[in-house]
Amino acid sequence: MSDPTAGLVTILRRTLPWIRLLSVAGFISVGFLALLGGMSWAAITSAGKGQIPVQSLVMYPVLMLFAFLPAWYLHKCVRRIKVFVAQGHIVQLEAVLEAQRTVWKFGGVLVLLAAIAAIATMVIGVLAAL
Repeated sequence: MSDPTAGLVTILRRTLPWIRLLSVAGFISVGFLALLGGMSWAAITSAGKGQIPVQSLVMYPVLMLFAFLPAWYLHKCVRRIKVFVAQGHIVQLEAVLEAQRTVWKFGGVLVLLAAIAAIATMVIGVLAAL
């Protein structure tokens, strides 16, 4: 009798490097945003402008959060895939699928928020033009 999870293990093993790549790219983007934000704040304060604009104080941390969360969720997925590939228990497969669900849920929420922001911007633009 063959192992019913053998095909799943193969697929997840082949998917693992790509998920890891996306996770690492997400963490690198968080670092890049932190560097960019720090350089921006340093340039503003050294230029004698006085106070850092509120938009700058909010924008970079929010962008860092939006980059960090999916990278972290993908990292959790990588760890769970490794455990499933090594041991092959169905409970571990469920943990992998739950980690992937979290990634897709976060992406879906971001898409909804972006759509709401775009619609609100269009409505405000139309109202301002009247």
